[in-house]
Amino acid sequence: TTLRPTWRNLKDEKSGWYNSLVETQTNERTRRKMKILETLERLSVRELTRSAERLISEERKNQAQLIAHLAEISRRKVHLDLGYKHLFDYCVRHLGLGEGSTWRRIQVANVCRRFPEILGALAEREINLTVASLVAPHLNEKNVEDLLRTCARKTKREVEKYLVSLAPRETVTAGVRKKSMKPRGTGSPVGVFTPQETRTPTK
Repeated sequence: TTLRPTWRNLKDEKSGWYNSLVETQTNERTRRKMKILETLERLSVRELTRSAERLISEERKNQAQLIAHLAEISRRKVHLDLGYKHLFDYCVRHLGLGEGSTWRRIQVANVCRRFPEILGALAEREINLTVASLVAPHLNEKNVEDLLRTCARKTKREVEKYLVSLAPRETVTAGVRKKSMKPRGTGSPVGVFTPQETRTPTK
């Protein structure tokens, strides 16, 4: 008589039935992976590169769609209804996304309703997710088209360097100097910016 497996059997890693089940599932996953690799081995170089390009195109389009979904989920606060305090937690714990990619997607989702052009640039492979997340906080109504066009097909380092060049330089007000460091007890805090002035001697 074949014993019917119970939940307790499933949790008992020492049971023969459990080990047999795990081994069967593992072998099936391995066979599927090997089948994919064997299929790719039969492709020509041209077919292989075209297939990779097609997958990238589909991935970018799906990525833009996913970010649009996250923006709508955030707007409706769906993650709160599902018991997640933050959209980040929903993405990581519920959708199973990586923490780094989740942060980047949320950066883009925060602005894509206001600047949908960023989703178009992402879907059309003009920019990747990393670049999109770097550019997102800098977008405004005046620069969105120029900024996306300038950053198209650039690397992360190139975009970071370009964004730094856009930051306004700090200026020092005329007639303001940094006081030299003084020993304790001389009356002024160390490193405070104070206007040049003539001090009146204390009586």
